[in-house]
Amino acid sequence: MIGISFEMPNKYDVFLLKILKNVDFKDGIWKVVYDEVLNERATNFFNKEIYLNAEFKELIKTTHYPIFLTLQLYNKSDRFSEIKSYDDYFNSDCKLLLIVVDNTFINVYSKDKVILKQIKSNAKENNFSNIKPIENKKDFSLYY
Repeated sequence: MIGISFEMPNKYDVFLLKILKNVDFKDGIWKVVYDEVLNERATNFFNKEIYLNAEFKELIKTTHYPIFLTLQLYNKSDRFSEIKSYDDYFNSDCKLLLIVVDNTFINVYSKDKVILKQIKSNAKENNFSNIKPIENKKDFSLYY
């Protein structure tokens, strides 16, 4: 399994917190590659491109509405990569790639099976629907 896909409700909530619950990224750096995510005031949720892990964890505790999002996780020492294909992702230092499309459709990729197992558990716990593994690189998509 290279990833997991699922659907979440189309509403304001703390979805990123729910998706990433109990997934420890220690000293990770989050890169917001593309976003159309709103806060409760219907303005931009993310106000910058790069977040240290502690800052990111605090931010996702607040209510948000993800319409479109491409989010990458790296180690502190890693270089950021432009990811347009599975091979780009696989050969990069990106530890996790989270994609939200059209408010409800989610793809999460990680090279770490423990992370994928936890995200699948989180999806089940939150009653997200259509939870499916992404099994191989031919099913890799930056879109849902």
